[in-house]
Amino acid sequence: MVEIREDDINALIASLHEKDDAVKIYTLGIIADNSKREQAIDEVISFLSYPNENVRAQAAKTLGKIGSRKAIDSLVISLHDSAEEVRLNAITALGRIEAYQAIPFIEPSLKDYSSKVRNEAALILDFLGWNPETLEGELLFYIARFKWEEIIELEKVDEDLLLQFLYDEDCEVVKGVAETLGRMKVEKAIQPLFDLFMSADNKDLQVSLSQAIALIGGEKALDLLLVASTDENWFIRKCAVDALGEMKDLLALNPLFDMMKDDNLYVRKSVMKAIQKIRDSVRRNVPEN
Repeated sequence: MVEIREDDINALIASLHEKDDAVKIYTLGIIADNSKREQAIDEVISFLSYPNENVRAQAAKTLGKIGSRKAIDSLVISLHDSAEEVRLNAITALGRIEAYQAIPFIEPSLKDYSSKVRNEAALILDFLGWNPETLEGELLFYIARFKWEEIIELEKVDEDLLLQFLYDEDCEVVKGVAETLGRMKVEKAIQPLFDLFMSADNKDLQVSLSQAIALIGGEKALDLLLVASTDENWFIRKCAVDALGEMKDLLALNPLFDMMKDDNLYVRKSVMKAIQKIRDSVRRNVPEN
């Protein structure tokens, strides 16, 4: 094994050829802080195509710290790496290098399946002074940055594109999109929201989805929530009842009365609250004599 001398760039370069991948990763990290690190630029670039994804990720990170524009083309290729961490570090590195010519290549990362990669792409694009030239680009930027309020304030939103993110791997993204669709009252979102609500295995997400359906409202929302209120899963029933209470639709009263004998205490409590909300809403809307 080659002795790793942190102050000797030649020794560090030699250490990169050790068989142990852990040594490679460690050495790449040390090179990043070496005063003569630019002498190792070609060697570090070569590790962007190394079989081990952790080595590739560290190589991308090190190139960002080295800051050589010589690495730009190779880092752009790494934007398509199969490993999330490699793509993430490549984007960060391009930002640190201030690779303005890489902006068109970073922009597609706003559609990456990883919310971490999308978020980093948005941050770096913003840092590099990028301005979206299309409504799609603007929407993708706000989704990547979890800027739901800004999406609602847009003059025009591609609802179909927004709906695609209901199936994102990041639960927080799904919750944000669901609430946004609800507040925007996107009627065609009701069925997808309901389908996800009924199949989700995350309780916080189920709450958000059911409330989004209630925010959209209307006959279809009422019918689907009434269906959910009879489900065998007590939590689905509870969420549906809470959502019916938020809708404050008088047509939900009789079905809710039928549920007052539900075998689950939490559902019964929600039923009572929902009935009270609907009654209070009716009283407020009845004109005084």
